[in-house]
Amino acid sequence: MTTVGVQHMKKIVVSLMLLIIALNALSIRTHARDVYDYEITLLLPVGSRTGSFTGYLQNGIPQGHGIFVFISPAGEGWRYEGDFINGQFHGMGSLTSDGGRSIVGIFMPRMLNGQLRTFAWVGDIDAETLTGSGRRYVDGVLNASGSFIAGDLWDGVQYAAHGGSTNFAGGQPTSERVSLPDLLILLVIVLFFIPGIPILIWVLARRHTASKEANAQINILRGQRVNMQEPISWTCNSCGAPNHSSVICAYCSTRRK
Repeated sequence: MTTVGVQHMKKIVVSLMLLIIALNALSIRTHARDVYDYEITLLLPVGSRTGSFTGYLQNGIPQGHGIFVFISPAGEGWRYEGDFINGQFHGMGSLTSDGGRSIVGIFMPRMLNGQLRTFAWVGDIDAETLTGSGRRYVDGVLNASGSFIAGDLWDGVQYAAHGGSTNFAGGQPTSERVSLPDLLILLVIVLFFIPGIPILIWVLARRHTASKEANAQINILRGQRVNMQEPISWTCNSCGAPNHSSVICAYCSTRRK
């Protein structure tokens, strides 16, 4: 091969190498790039949200630091600025609503009652979780406040999604814990009220018996026949005839004395 042929082959090889480098660069640029106000749909735990994203995309998914702005069809929206991992809010960030309320803390996807939710911890953060005093948010709504251990409420108040709250002590709802004063009150009820039930039954029985006897006396005075243990019998002082009812002699109509 001549010198001219060798040089020509070198040029071809160099051109091919440059072409390969350019294609690789284009491929990398396609799968990883910085974007500004780029319309994207994120699959968040609350559902899919379409908004504008500014930051870094890896294979079309937000990765690293970025800003995502969402506006609903009703005109309400929010803005998240912070860290992303695989398109999820994950790491230090801030979530700001249209009303100006802002949550600044650690965001992380986490399971709650069998469902994936977006947690946010504000307060004493240790190893990307709330350990100490602070507040816990779930999908942007205040869920609990007080003292936490590894993100779980230990002492404080947990708020229900539709109103109401539950106090926690020692990691358990206080309604499920029986305190010493409660035990003392229960003991007093057992000692003083339960023995009084038989006494109450006896008193009611005595009142019923006394009422029955009083009614019998009233019936005797009215001259009515009553059903006693023994039939009423008396002898007329005027005619000596026996009588078994009423206070008037059946033979001479003399009134019983």
